Amino acid sequence: MSEEPRSAQPGAEPILSHLYRVADTCNSYCIVSERRGLLIDCGAGAPTRLRESMGISDFDACLFTHHHRDVCQGAPLLAKMGVPLLVPEHERHLFEDAELHWLTRRVYDSYNDRSTYNSLVEAVPVAESLEDYSTYPWRDYELRILATPGHTWGSQSFLVEIDGQRVAFVGDLLRDGGRLHTLHDTEYSYGGWEGLVQTHLSVCNLIREAPDLVCPAHGEPFADPIPQLEQLVERLEGLMKSIDQSPEMYGRFRAEAVTPHLIQVPDACCTFYCLLSDSGAGLFIDYGSPNWFHFGVAQAWGEPREIQRFVLHSIPELREGYGLKGIDAVIPTHYHDDHVCGFPYLVEHEDTVVWCHEALREIIEHPERFSVMCLYPKGVPVGRAFLDGEPQQWREYTLRTWHYPGQTEYHCLILVEADGRRILFTGDSLFKEGGEWGSPIIFRNAFRPDSHRRCVEVLRQLPEVDLICPGHGPAFAPEPGWVDSFAARTDRLLSEFSDLLGADRFGPGVDPFRARIIPYTIAAQAGRTFRVEVEVRGYGEAAQRAVIRLHLPPEWVSLPSVEIVEVLPGQVSRAVFRVTPPENVKPLRRTAIAADVVLNEEPLGQVAEAMVEFGPGPRLVLR
Repeated sequence: MSEEPRSAQPGAEPILSHLYRVADTCNSYCIVSERRGLLIDCGAGAPTRLRESMGISDFDACLFTHHHRDVCQGAPLLAKMGVPLLVPEHERHLFEDAELHWLTRRVYDSYNDRSTYNSLVEAVPVAESLEDYSTYPWRDYELRILATPGHTWGSQSFLVEIDGQRVAFVGDLLRDGGRLHTLHDTEYSYGGWEGLVQTHLSVCNLIREAPDLVCPAHGEPFADPIPQLEQLVERLEGLMKSIDQSPEMYGRFRAEAVTPHLIQVPDACCTFYCLLSDSGAGLFIDYGSPNWFHFGVAQAWGEPREIQRFVLHSIPELREGYGLKGIDAVIPTHYHDDHVCGFPYLVEHEDTVVWCHEALREIIEHPERFSVMCLYPKGVPVGRAFLDGEPQQWREYTLRTWHYPGQTEYHCLILVEADGRRILFTGDSLFKEGGEWGSPIIFRNAFRPDSHRRCVEVLRQLPEVDLICPGHGPAFAPEPGWVDSFAARTDRLLSEFSDLLGADRFGPGVDPFRARIIPYTIAAQAGRTFRVEVEVRGYGEAAQRAVIRLHLPPEWVSLPSVEIVEVLPGQVSRAVFRVTPPENVKPLRRTAIAADVVLNEEPLGQVAEAMVEFGPGPRLVLR
C-alpha cells in the first residue's frame, strides 16, 4: 500500500534561490539550506526522487497544510525513509489514526458533508502537531503557522521569509487568479456553505499578513498577491450574497462603541467586550469563536476526534478603529468554548493574563478534570482570582465579580463603572424568554437545586445598573422590574421541578453530577500508576455512608479496592484511588472506567465514569 508511486513530472523548478517546486499530485515545495530540505506537502512522493536536482542530500521534515490525499499520499514513503511528519493539530487524528477514522466514519443517515472521506487509507507516524499561531524553527528559518480553515476545517498556512521574500504556503485555501481549487470541499453540512465562510475569514486574515509570494498546492505560485487575494474576497462576497449570507459578519468584524471606553463586537459567535484605558491598553471580557458558522462545525458537524478551533478575529479592527495597543487581561464570564477558545491565543501571543472569579479557576486551568457541556480542552493559567464583590483595580477602573451559577455552575457576573455608567456583564445567564427574564437551565452544565435562587440573591444585592452586556447580542438598558421577573420565573420552575420529581428526589433529580470521577480525562501509560478521586455530593437532611468501588478492565489494579466516606447534606466528600493498568495492556486509545456507589445500603450502581487515554495524542492543554 505504501510502495513508491510514479510522478508525472520529472523535475524540480526553482522558485527562489532557496525554494523549489515539485509538480506531482499537488505542488510540493522544498526550502533548501546547507544540502538539507524542508518539505511543504509531499504529493505522491515525487520529491523523494529529486533530491539531487534540488541540491540536497535528505529532508529534515515534511510539513502538511491539510489531510487530503493529493497532498499527503506519499507520507507512508517518507515515514519509511525516516522523515519526520508534522501535521495540523486539528487533523492529527486523520494521519496517525487513519484506521480508527475509517472504522468510526458514519456512512448511513449522515448529514456531515465534510471532505474527511479524502483522507489517508493507512496510518502514518506523526512526529509533531503544528499548533495554530505557533512558530516552527528550522535552521535559519522560522515558519509562522496560520489557522486558515476553508478547504478543510483544520487547514493551515505557513508564512516564512525566504531570500528576502515573505512567502505564504497556503495549501488549497486558494489558487492563482483569485480563485478556489474546489468549491465542493467548502460544503461542511448538508447544503451548507460553512467552508466558504471560513475561506472568506482566512483570506481576509492572509491579506493582513501582506505576503510577497503565495505558493498554493494547485495552480501557479504568484507574486504581488494582494490584488488577487482581494479579487477572491470580492468573488466570495458576491456568491455569499447570492446565497443569502452576510459576508460583513464573517471576515470583517464590526467593533462598536457602547460607551467611549467600552467596545463590543456583536458579530462574533459570542459578543465579547473590550474595556479601553486612556493609555490604549485593553481588558477583554470573553474572547471566543469568530462566528456561528465556525462554531457550528465542531458543534454540529464535527468528526469524532475534533475540538473547537480558534481563528484570529476582531483584534485588528480594535487596533485600527479604537487605538488598542495591548491586551493586559481577559476575564471569562463562564467556561464555554464559544467564549474562551481564544484565551490560549491571547496568553501565548498577546502576553495577556487571565483573571477570573475563584469559582471558575479550576475549570479554566484544568478542563480535563470535568465532563460538563461545551468544555474547551485547552487550559490556561489564571494569574488572578477574585472573591465575591472583591474590588479589583485595573488601570483607572474598579471591577467586581460575583459567582452567578445560572446557565452553568461555573459562571460569574462582572460589574464595572465606565464613562459614568454602571455596566454589568452577564455572559449567558440573563435572557428574556416568553416575556420573562431568566437564565437557561442546562442540567449537564452542573445545575444544582439552588443555582438560580443564588442568582436572584446576587442580583438583588447589586446596585442599580445602567447597561447590561450579554454574552450574545448587543448591550441594552435593563427595563424596570427585571430582577423581580427573574425571581418569579425561577420560583415557578423550581416548584414545577419539585412537583414533577417529588421533594425527596428533587436534588439528585436535577443534578447529573451527584457523583463524579476527577479527573474525567486521564492520561495513562501501561504499567504506570495514576491517581483519581471520586466525589459524592450529599442530599437530604442527614449524613450518609458512601461505599465506593472502581469498575476497571480485567487485570487493572485499584488501591484501595473499596473506600468508605461520610457524606454530609449539601457537602461534597472525596475518596482517593490509585489505579495501575497492566504492563502488557493493549488498550484502545480511550478506555472507560466507572465508579460504583452505594449510599446507606442503597445501590446507585456505576453512577460516574471517566476516560483513560493511552498514547501521546495531540497536545491540547497549555501549561
